Amino acid sequence: MTSVSLTVGEQATTAARAAHWRERALYTLSLSLVALFWLPQAIRWMDDSDFGPHGEDVVRTLDSLWWAITNIPHFLFQALSAGVVRLLNVDVTIAMAIVVTLATLTLGAVLFVVFRRALAGECALTWGQGALVIGAVLALLGVAPLAFFNPENLYFGFFAPNVYHNPTVNLMKPSAVVLFFAGLACFNPAWRPRPLGLWLLGYALLTAVCLFSKPNFIIAWLPPMALATLYFMVRRRPIHWVLLLGGIVLPAGLLLFVQTQTWTGGAGIELSPFEVYDLWALHYEPTANQDLLLKHAASVVFPLLVYLLYLPQAARSLTFNVAWLTFFVGAAYLDLLIDRSNPTAGDFMWGAQFGVFLLFMAALLLLLRHHRAHGWRDPRLLLAGAALGLHLLAGVNWYYLHLTRPYLQLIYVWW
Repeated sequence: MTSVSLTVGEQATTAARAAHWRERALYTLSLSLVALFWLPQAIRWMDDSDFGPHGEDVVRTLDSLWWAITNIPHFLFQALSAGVVRLLNVDVTIAMAIVVTLATLTLGAVLFVVFRRALAGECALTWGQGALVIGAVLALLGVAPLAFFNPENLYFGFFAPNVYHNPTVNLMKPSAVVLFFAGLACFNPAWRPRPLGLWLLGYALLTAVCLFSKPNFIIAWLPPMALATLYFMVRRRPIHWVLLLGGIVLPAGLLLFVQTQTWTGGAGIELSPFEVYDLWALHYEPTANQDLLLKHAASVVFPLLVYLLYLPQAARSLTFNVAWLTFFVGAAYLDLLIDRSNPTAGDFMWGAQFGVFLLFMAALLLLLRHHRAHGWRDPRLLLAGAALGLHLLAGVNWYYLHLTRPYLQLIYVWW
């Protein structure tokens, strides 16, 4: 009996070690592929487009961190890049590329964990499940709007979930994804955050990191979170009020106020529906203010199709519905408001673009969770997969254009 018991125990230990090794191998493979995907874009853009003016701010930050804190509302990219310059003694452009590359790898790591839990839960990943998780990560990082009907106008009116030329939106993404799920956890009655004080501090720091990376996500996300809170209150469901208010709402409100004091534009924000598109049409692209509804819809074909095909499950998904509301609020900011300090910049676009990113993530999560429980032989999955495939084809074109087109041509012609 003792010999048999030892043999069974040894087999269990061997199986556990194999599962642990498999998890590490899949995780390493995923991050390696994310690095291979991102590095060409990092090299392409590290001294061009939006990296240029941010690089000038990094040089100033090297002289005075206080200047960055008091003059740049979202100064984290400049501060981190300056820190890399000091630490590694590299050029500013290389430092910026390192910061954004690390942010993208962090995003890849976060997405791996998110999709892994959706597909396997607490169980160990199989090789097949790992392939699906890695595929979901890379798909989310590579999708683009379905702009085949208008291939020379991929920016004005479309919402691209992945943008390569802007460092701060890419820095924001990992903290925004984590904060998105951290906020939803406030509505989970089964979760018992202990010790509460450390969780509260972690939430507040995460909120600060996200805001100081770029505020567009939080200003689009807070209204949907308020609606979700109201819904849970009406239904008399428990809410983790300490974390929601103390870790997210109050820090966000305070820091947004601080950011308005360091915002140097000063011309103000006005309600002016669709004016930004008219300005784009006047200055850049004549069709920028045309077919807006079609362009908006072409940006979200996959998540919209998933929602309709899996309507009962999607309607009950807090994740999916908050993602949709975040997208709607972000799109409304761009469509209805204009920043008079730099009206043609369209800085409100970042919220809508990240809202689309959340929608694709939520749709993929729903598919993985549903078919993990109910099997993979479902014709709806073929339709959803076809839509995702089209977005990926558009993403290949989007990726290629970013590697091969000059910046001004990319902005004013191909976008």
